[in-house]
Amino acid sequence: MLAVLEESMRSTWGSQRRLREAARAWVASTARSAFSFTVVCEIIGIAPAAVRRALAREPASLPQRLGGNARAQHPTTSK
Repeated sequence: MLAVLEESMRSTWGSQRRLREAARAWVASTARSAFSFTVVCEIIGIAPAAVRRALAREPASLPQRLGGNARAQHPTTSK
């Protein structure tokens, strides 16, 4: 799910017009299906409205990656 969201972020500011428009339409959608924007955000544990606000900003003001490998970052499992 995180990969789907990350790809939509890259496409939102990408150079390919068709992908950019599709990503922006997906983010703006309020549909609730298995891979809808709202459901993807909720499963990841972030507020869809917060992501929409972030996507309205300049791409340089956002982090390079939304997350990482949770196991590698967990203090009890990383060595």
